[in-house]
Amino acid sequence: REDGAVTTAVQALSRLPAAQVPAGEWSAAAAAANEALVLARGIGQVPLTTMPLAWVALLSAMRGEAASAITLGELEAILAEHPMGIVGVAASDMAQWTRGVLAATASDVDGALEHLGRIRHPTIGRSAALDRLDAAVRGGRPDLAQGWIDELSVFAAAVTAPWLAAVAEHGRALLSERDTADQHFQQAVELHGGGGRPFALARTQLAYGEFLRRGNRRVEARSHLRPALEVLNDLRAEPWAERARRELRASGVTARKRDVTTTGSLTPQERQTALLVSSGLGNREIAARLFLSPRTVEYHLSNAYQKLGVRSRGKLAQLNLS
Repeated sequence: REDGAVTTAVQALSRLPAAQVPAGEWSAAAAAANEALVLARGIGQVPLTTMPLAWVALLSAMRGEAASAITLGELEAILAEHPMGIVGVAASDMAQWTRGVLAATASDVDGALEHLGRIRHPTIGRSAALDRLDAAVRGGRPDLAQGWIDELSVFAAAVTAPWLAAVAEHGRALLSERDTADQHFQQAVELHGGGGRPFALARTQLAYGEFLRRGNRRVEARSHLRPALEVLNDLRAEPWAERARRELRASGVTARKRDVTTTGSLTPQERQTALLVSSGLGNREIAARLFLSPRTVEYHLSNAYQKLGVRSRGKLAQLNLS
């Protein structure tokens, strides 16, 4: 930023979510992707908007937000007009991942499997492994699930990645009979323990809790569902959080939905300006960071105030804008 290297800044910001999302830093990932998107649009580099759009769309889908479909449509239109080699492959696979999440949320099992099965990029395939395995099992394709599990296991052993081994154990649990499934779930939870991937752990705890509750082991189920729901609520991963709440209610525990702030009506520029204001930056600092004029920053901030129903920077800072 100090050297005015906007393109380099966009590329760096576009890569941050790949580490931040699995680490549970979804707010930081959303901020990085939005900032990259604002900068790329500001310099008129449409191809540079693809990965930021992909991350914005995926995060929105994982949070159950309707805006995901709009962002995804914009991304797919750009990909159709601008072939971009390996970057295009990655962005396209991210779009398939997002489509898969949206389909699964809508209980469209066949659609979820169709989209998730189209992922070609190995890294994205591993990142989306829990979604792919869940879709394959629910879609009646245990052979496909087993093939993905075998690939994960080989790669996990080669690079010493406990989190991948945990995902493979999760997959084995989904494919196994009751007694064996219990052992695989326990192993998956243990492997996730030191992995620094709270969302993946929460999803395994959710699946394990569902398994235990349906086996009439309600007390044991709650011990996994409660921590899973806490993480999912913190991340605002609403599709999975709602599943956890349903399971807890079925186990005899009341679980209320957490109130959240709706920011789907904000443009990327308004959202990024609001996020930076919430972090304590002044208008001139935001202008320098986004390569905008202070007057433009004030314009975006004023629009954000109106859409969010607040009138001050202090009130804005109290909202969950991620």
